[in-house]
Amino acid sequence: PHYTQLPRRMTPAACIGACRETAFRNPLIVPEPALPAIHLSEPAPSAPGPIQALVCVLAYFGLQLTLGLPLYPLLGWLRRHPAVTAHGWGPDLLLWATCLDLGMAGLIMLGATRKLWPQAWARGGSDGLGFAAATPRQWLAGALVGLLVIPLLGSWLTEWLAHGQTITEQIDALITDAGRWARIPIVLLTVTLVPVVEETLFRGVLLSALRQRFSRAVAVCLTSAAFALAHLGSFDYQWYALPALALFAWALAELRIRSGSIWPGVAAHACNNAVAIIAILTTPRPG
Repeated sequence: PHYTQLPRRMTPAACIGACRETAFRNPLIVPEPALPAIHLSEPAPSAPGPIQALVCVLAYFGLQLTLGLPLYPLLGWLRRHPAVTAHGWGPDLLLWATCLDLGMAGLIMLGATRKLWPQAWARGGSDGLGFAAATPRQWLAGALVGLLVIPLLGSWLTEWLAHGQTITEQIDALITDAGRWARIPIVLLTVTLVPVVEETLFRGVLLSALRQRFSRAVAVCLTSAAFALAHLGSFDYQWYALPALALFAWALAELRIRSGSIWPGVAAHACNNAVAIIAILTTPRPG
């Protein structure tokens, strides 16, 4: 066999080249085949943890306050304008500002949630956010819960606990004081974007995070309590509205767990909001 004599002083690159030349000349030396390149993919983002989920929910309501800081002072100045006062456009402007505030906060939170947990977005299990397809039967079940079960049980429970006291909701005055055409944005918002955002945050992010740490019953109870407390301000903090809100949240959580999707809960949420708005618009105003 032929051997290549190497000089005493060689650079590493020259040494490698000489070895390759030796392997080429000697048929007994077979170079090892090159190993295929291995591309390691990044690990999939984990599901949201309880702290992350709580921060996400608080950020939604904090965004509404933050966006309202420059919006409502401007609205107050506009409402004092002579043209607005003369035409009675003050309630319309207030309703539109509320729609703008809710819409911007909701879209920001949807985008942030999708960005933070893209792999968990479409998963329907306990570690997913629930943007999975639902069957027509599941959609129908959600609609029936929102149209019949929750409005009947919830209203009966609240009236029984109120013992004849007046039950007020902040959206009542917003809708009834505004003009007919000015009501269209808030109606569309409360039956489309608002249910999607709140189901994503409460039954998607928060419920999935709590189910990783606690049992199903504890996770549902904690999520329902958080949802009820977050919405109690809409009823001017009247405590007798709290059980009906918790019952509503419990039904939405069960729809989410049993179907593996948030869409039945979105259907129930949208239908319940639609029933509430219809009740407001059809209730005779005093005087």
